[in-house]
Amino acid sequence: LQEKFIKEVINNKSEIIAENHQKIFDNNFTISCRQEEIWSHEADKSKLSFDAEEKIQVETKLKKLTQTEAALQNRKSEHDRQIQFFQNNDECPSCEQPITESTKQTQIESRTTKIGDIENGIADLQRMESEEQDRLQSILVDLETIRKNDVEKAKILSSIAELEKFNAKLEKDIEAYKNGSVSEED
Repeated sequence: LQEKFIKEVINNKSEIIAENHQKIFDNNFTISCRQEEIWSHEADKSKLSFDAEEKIQVETKLKKLTQTEAALQNRKSEHDRQIQFFQNNDECPSCEQPITESTKQTQIESRTTKIGDIENGIADLQRMESEEQDRLQSILVDLETIRKNDVEKAKILSSIAELEKFNAKLEKDIEAYKNGSVSEED
């Protein structure tokens, strides 16, 4: 009966060793797959990382476009004010000289043309601002993707570290079973 029990313990150790080897093999396969996931995240990150630098450039360009649009709006308002002046005044309030109808017409036509040019410029600026806003939004989405990839990478690295610790424990257990002999305690 005791010999039978000893054989069972030896067979049980062999089974445990085989199971542990299989677990180590499975864990190493999982680690390999996780490493590939990390490489994939790194590849995605390198494709998107230029966006962080471009974000600053786009924001600077948007600021300049907005400032230019504001300047054009001020110029348009000044021309509108001048048109109102020529439409509503027959003499100069400063020097009190009469303003001829021909001068009024010339000034009104000239300033109306300038207003049209300014409005076209403003429309172009607004189109460019819209394009830059779209690009900025795309960059922000890419940066969020990078952040999510970094979080996922950290999770994967943690998982790999735990699997490696577990493999080390399994290796230690295997060694203990291989080096141990069956004693009366077993």
